[in-house]
Amino acid sequence: MVTEDYCPYELAKLLLQKGLRYNDAEYESYYTLKGRIVYFKDKPKEINISPRFTLQTACKWLREEHKIHIAIQVFNEKGYNAILCDVRDLHDVKYISETDFFFHAEKAVEAAIKYALENLL
Repeated sequence: MVTEDYCPYELAKLLLQKGLRYNDAEYESYYTLKGRIVYFKDKPKEINISPRFTLQTACKWLREEHKIHIAIQVFNEKGYNAILCDVRDLHDVKYISETDFFFHAEKAVEAAIKYALENLL
């Protein structure tokens, strides 16, 4: 079964700090201030929680709000890496940076999101 991949706690906090907002009704699980995962069936009343953003949500926000696209490459002998591109002009996509290589594609995406948040926003 395929499941959603979530941003780790520290990355979720950084996304919130950099301006990613959310609609509470869209999320079923959250991080507490100590990084524990909690689940709610209804909209939570607590204020000391943050949503567990998916990697897709973070990538979509970077692409739509900041014009940063993350593309994954696979190399048989090395694993996966991510390329960050500026997509302000679709006729002239500009290379920004790339991540190191990772055994899992999701780790390359996490690294790219973190790089974008720390260096480009």
